[in-house]
This record gives sequence, structure tokens and C-alpha cells, in this order.
Amino acid sequence: MQINADDRFGNMAYVNISIKVYPAEAPTIVTSPPNIVNVAIGEEVVLSWKAEDKSPYIYEIYVDSNLNMSGA
Repeated sequence: MQINADDRFGNMAYVNISIKVYPAEAPTIVTSPPNIVNVAIGEEVVLSWKAEDKSPYIYEIYVDSNLNMSGA
């Protein structure tokens, strides 16, 4: 794409840029915890997922349908 600019004094400039557009695809889950985790009363467990996506570079984490964390 070429972007052109000019002013009332006749000065002109342009720049060529590239734009990549990715199709809307779901992210790929690379790693995830096991489907079943046995936890004793009072014991803590840490569950971890890793996902990869081309775009956008943002994330949202929901716990019980509530947005718990997000970022870019």
C-alpha cells in the first residue's frame, strides 16, 4: 500500500508499507493440563495452558464465566 501526503505549499511525500491480514482462526492449544486432576481437601493445584495464535496479540482468561485476567 502507498500512503501519500501533501500540504498547501505543494510539498509531497509518500511511503510504501506492507499489511498482513490473517484469517480469523481459533488459537492452537499447545499444552494443557490432564483432563482429570485428583486434589485432596485443602490442597492447591496449578493448571497451565499454552496457546499460540498469529493475531491478535491479546489474551483473556475466564474463571467460572468471569473475566479474571487480560493483557496484550
